[in-house]
Amino acid sequence: MKLLFRIGYNTAWGESLYLLGSVKELGEWNESKAFIDKLNDITGEEFRFPTEAEWEFAARGGIKSEGFFFSGSNNEDEVAWYAPNSGSRLHSVRMKKPNELGLYDMSGNCPEWCSDWYAPYGAAAQTDPVGPVSGEGKVIRSRGSMDNGDLSSISVYFRDKSPDKANTMHSTVRLALTAEE
Repeated sequence: MKLLFRIGYNTAWGESLYLLGSVKELGEWNESKAFIDKLNDITGEEFRFPTEAEWEFAARGGIKSEGFFFSGSNNEDEVAWYAPNSGSRLHSVRMKKPNELGLYDMSGNCPEWCSDWYAPYGAAAQTDPVGPVSGEGKVIRSRGSMDNGDLSSISVYFRDKSPDKANTMHSTVRLALTAEE
């Protein structure tokens, strides 16, 4: 599994791809999925939303993890755009320090959609868990520049849900592509 750069979405297909480093707000999960489907048609690849487990593994730094509270540091200002330092606006990626895997902005800036339906975690430890087959909301990880939440909302542990048909302002998608064996 390889997590790729964050990519923007615009309902006009001709304006849907943005350069690496650009952050554009997305709309609802279903519109984001339509964008991914169109991207797959154009490229012949099989891009998808990451699962929540994949997202968290990548945010924590994968097998290179140093156990940070935020993705890449214990100092939020090194790695995250959030309410106190963002000027209440989105920022281009790669302006803060990456995490151990070289991934940028996995803490703060924009909430990110995952493929899983939201459900409370079970008490038992799990490896690469899969969410339920249906539910009332899709998983969103991290929070963004305009969120006035506490610092835990930009940690690698934060999770929330949003209805898949909700127009969740400033949500983005980090594309996943399963590596060929």
